Amino acid sequence: MSLGYWNSGDTSYTQASILSGISFSDLLRSLVKQRALEWEVTRKKLEAIGKDEAYIKTMGGVNEENLQVYYKELAEKTELEEHRIDIDTSNLPITKQYKTTEQDYKSFYQYLAVWHCLAIAIHADMLFLGNSWENTPLLPSLIPYLLEKYKNHFLLTPQFWQEAISEIVTTYGQFYDSLKSDASSCLPEIRMKLALSLANLPNEYKYLALKQCDQAVTDWLVANNVPSDKIFDLDDDDDCQTLKGIFYQEDKPFLDSIKQLLVIVNEAENIDLTNLKRINSLLEGWKLLSRFGTIPALPQVKVEVKSIITKSVMTAFERMEEKVLMQEKKFGKSLEDQFAELEAGCEDVDAELEALRCQLPRL
Repeated sequence: MSLGYWNSGDTSYTQASILSGISFSDLLRSLVKQRALEWEVTRKKLEAIGKDEAYIKTMGGVNEENLQVYYKELAEKTELEEHRIDIDTSNLPITKQYKTTEQDYKSFYQYLAVWHCLAIAIHADMLFLGNSWENTPLLPSLIPYLLEKYKNHFLLTPQFWQEAISEIVTTYGQFYDSLKSDASSCLPEIRMKLALSLANLPNEYKYLALKQCDQAVTDWLVANNVPSDKIFDLDDDDDCQTLKGIFYQEDKPFLDSIKQLLVIVNEAENIDLTNLKRINSLLEGWKLLSRFGTIPALPQVKVEVKSIITKSVMTAFERMEEKVLMQEKKFGKSLEDQFAELEAGCEDVDAELEALRCQLPRL
């Protein structure tokens, strides 16, 4: 299945393939087998209450037929293995006897629909993130809905979702990593938006949100020229001085988002917040310095920037004035007189063009 998409700034689309290594016929056959095995459970219950074979076959219908084909396929594979015949048994002739129902096709289409949703959503997120870093990935908030809707789907298994969600988060992470050279100072807050979006996932996936939070802290420390593995000791004067040198009031939204995430992921059973020594030391340091009111705001640089811009503009005008004076000196006339002559010459040209136009035959 092919996928075409544009990234922000692209002049042509990029084409990629998904599900390229998967046989659709194998997927349909697996659906048929799963439904047959599901019927097998019901079949045994009917046998337990004394129902005869005729009754069971009637009630089972196509599922009963496929179950018998499944038994024959297993018997044939076992026979080949016992005689040590080394051949591919994944596509034996007996498998052609499986019957596909409308329900099987419906389940298959649902599987494809989920793939389409995931592929389109992640590339849409990439596009909008490329347009503005203020945008938040929306796909993670869609995944819980898909998980709930298809929780009993034969193809959309927990293993499928584990692999799909991990791959999606990896793709997001690679995209954010690509911003390090252009937006290192903004990257921590941008990545925390991803972390909070991933916090919408069920508890068993919340560790992925915490992982992005941990990376955001790494980005923040690196942007402030602090070792990425630094754990601050608040009883150490040097560490406290370091925190005083890197903390500003403008960091509060970033640190608040970390605290918000920790509250959310604390619900997950597989996360122990006491092991987050690096993050906790950063939050405790902020709390301590805030208590003493020693966290300053970033220095205002707008006035300096304005004066620099004004000076540059004035310099440009002075250079332009010099060039005008040199031009007038070269021709012995002012620029106004030179433009007047050009305009008069244009009138003569217009007259000649009008005369030529009159000489042309009418169409």
